[in-house]
Amino acid sequence: YLLDIRHQLRLNLTRSPGIDSAASPAPDGQAIAFQSTRDGNREIYVLDLQTFATRNLTQHPAADMFPAWSPDGDVIAFVSDRDGDAEIYAVNLLNGATINLSRSPGPDARPSWSPDGQRMVFASHRALDTDLYVMDMPPRPDPVWPDRPLVQALSPSPASDLDPAWSPDGRRIVFRSNRGDNIGRLYLLDVESGNLHYLPTGDRGVDQTPSWSSDGTQLVFWSFRD
Repeated sequence: YLLDIRHQLRLNLTRSPGIDSAASPAPDGQAIAFQSTRDGNREIYVLDLQTFATRNLTQHPAADMFPAWSPDGDVIAFVSDRDGDAEIYAVNLLNGATINLSRSPGPDARPSWSPDGQRMVFASHRALDTDLYVMDMPPRPDPVWPDRPLVQALSPSPASDLDPAWSPDGRRIVFRSNRGDNIGRLYLLDVESGNLHYLPTGDRGVDQTPSWSSDGTQLVFWSFRD
């Protein structure tokens, strides 16, 4: 759905018999990428907001999910288990080239681009628990790109860290973690210094999947508090 916040108007954009979720808007606001089960398994689709035409971007029998549009609008990252476990892939919208970016034995999830498009943060269970990692991004996904990108752990801790989202100014990453009270809370990580701040959202339930406002002053998230 599309929600007009000021007037509280809602518009059903997809109207399909499947489950449509994990919407990711294009940088120019003219399209939305999302995952859907309308063809029997989870695939990534793109919806043109001018014509309302929808196309299947991945067309693969594996589960493809959690699309994330690059800042320049040319690439969509997504998660797929087509190689045996959940990995992060990228598809070049200009030529259709698709590559496995993460190539790790542990499941990877929830990619989020840095505003300059040069890095990506994601959650991964490649160690003893789920932590946040950052990897450098190639200039363009290319199927013959031979090397694995440089990956570094961003939030090593005994807790599980999930649902990262890079801020519009590139300085912060918000994410969900069960550190501290063992319930899902939102935290803010300063990318340069590594300083971590707990966000006091009310302490009434599990808060998750945060997303930034375009000016970086507000967060929207969903919660089990009610």
